Amino acid sequence: MTTAAFNRRKDTDLILICGHAQYAQPDIVCSAASMLACTLAAALEHKGMFSFEKNDGSVKIQTARSAASDAAVDTVREGFRLLSQKYPENVRLVENGMLWRRPEDEQNS
Repeated sequence: MTTAAFNRRKDTDLILICGHAQYAQPDIVCSAASMLACTLAAALEHKGMFSFEKNDGSVKIQTARSAASDAAVDTVREGFRLLSQKYPENVRLVENGMLWRRPEDEQNS
C-alpha cells in the first residue's frame, strides 16, 4: 500500500510518501502516485523552496510555507485524496497525523 502523509505546520509542510500500491502489472496506481510526488517536487524545485530526500520506496519533502508552496501541496494532496477514494485498498492519505477515511469506512471499522 502507498501511504501519503501530509503534515502542515505553521511555517512548514512535511510530506512523506512511501510504499508500493501493488495494484496490478503494470501498476497504474503506483505510477499515478509517483507522478504526483514528482509533480510536487518539480513545482517546489522550480520555486527553489524545498528539501527533498529519496530512499528506496519513499520520498520525503519539506518546504517552507508560502502562497505558492501551499497551492502546490494542496493540489497534490487532492490528487492523493482522489487516488485514495478510487483505490482504497492501494492508497491511503494521512493528514496532520490523521488517517483520512471515507464515511463508509468508519461504519465498517
